Amino acid sequence: MLGNIISSLQRYSDELHRDRHPYLKPEVQLFGLKWTVKEAGFGCRPSPTQTSIEMLKNPPPIFGVAPPPPPPSAPPSSNPGINGNGAAKGTTHAGAAGIQRPSLAQNSNGNIIDKKENCPVVPPFDMLDLPTGMRAMGFTKAAYCADRWFRGQAHVIKDGSADIESLQFLDTDTFKLDWILSFGLVKRKFDALKDADTNAPENIYNNKSREALKNVLKRFVDKHNNSCPSPLSTWSYSEQDIQKLHRDFQFQRIKVTMVDVLGGILEISQGKIKNSQIMNDLAASLANFYFYAAVAHATVRTRRYMRYGSEGQTKCTQTTVEVSHIYVYAKDVYSFNDETQTSQYLGHWNRYGVIISAESYAASLLEKEHGSRSEIYLPPVPKNLDRPLDTGNSLLAKQVYYPVRNKDFETWRHLKNRGGDFAIFSDTRKIKLAKPITIDLDEICEIYRR
Repeated sequence: MLGNIISSLQRYSDELHRDRHPYLKPEVQLFGLKWTVKEAGFGCRPSPTQTSIEMLKNPPPIFGVAPPPPPPSAPPSSNPGINGNGAAKGTTHAGAAGIQRPSLAQNSNGNIIDKKENCPVVPPFDMLDLPTGMRAMGFTKAAYCADRWFRGQAHVIKDGSADIESLQFLDTDTFKLDWILSFGLVKRKFDALKDADTNAPENIYNNKSREALKNVLKRFVDKHNNSCPSPLSTWSYSEQDIQKLHRDFQFQRIKVTMVDVLGGILEISQGKIKNSQIMNDLAASLANFYFYAAVAHATVRTRRYMRYGSEGQTKCTQTTVEVSHIYVYAKDVYSFNDETQTSQYLGHWNRYGVIISAESYAASLLEKEHGSRSEIYLPPVPKNLDRPLDTGNSLLAKQVYYPVRNKDFETWRHLKNRGGDFAIFSDTRKIKLAKPITIDLDEICEIYRR
């Protein structure tokens, strides 16, 4: 495996000297996407200029929320060739973004040209065009998520947050378990969560999970002063609120990584991709996420009795809970938080789709080969490719792709004061346990006083 990767890297290195870089490109077919490797003379060329994805377009206004005021106009410049914003006359300015863009036109060949210089330039691509590119790939749920994020009020959900989100930042209708389970190896993780093997590290029966369940049930029993409803239906108790159910009764989870979503570790042989996909709608929308298990139905039995001793009478209670059903569901947060200083690479995009830098793909294989975290799918692109890539020779809009990273979304949110992270819950699936889980809570005693 490692030898094949090294051989592939050598081929890629040879191509770099010709300024052609290999990349992975999808073709939309009747039954999904077919990914191919474009290399040698069919590789892509980096843009000769360091052009970044644009942030000129503004999202539609939010109903009932006043739009932010326009930036103040700068005083006129004494230099006749410079406008009031400090830019050369004949250019447009992005206001608060501080981004300059030449006046552009499209010629008969489909090229974007600079009117003044009459020469092709890199076609512009705006952040708000990303959903269009996602739809072109058939990634309808990814496009929905991106659209919702762009349209929302600025809102940050930190990693690991346990806060209850308002309806404005909550989605419970878009992602269904049947759809999620149809991708890659995802169902294996779903089944592993309820595996009856007590030694499995991420199932509901192991010792760590039982201890977590015991803590959940103890909080519930303590809250009711040992007078708990039985039988217990947590959905009714939670007032049909998935966030309350998750907060109060979730006790185990299992992580679904990009490797699971895409169907395993990829292999490239003779220019063909085997065993897996490069990207799909689930990867483009949820990427890494968790399946969670929460109590659904349980029987609660509390014994009350007296103990007699030399120090007097002691009143005791001891509660046993038998969990017969659980809810399983997927949960994620749609956000662009980076765990490290290096921002996550999300592919090269334009309005017509996405390509993936092959160097990034090869680097991800090496990371997995040496045991790095499997959820890291696409490491950052090399500096020489951290710019638009032309897959043709003429800088046509359909053939030029822009790199997109997490930090681009964070920058856009800072500039526009928009971009709302939101929590995502799938529908729940109630599962009757073939082997109910019985938890004996600790005995509670206190001195009896008449």
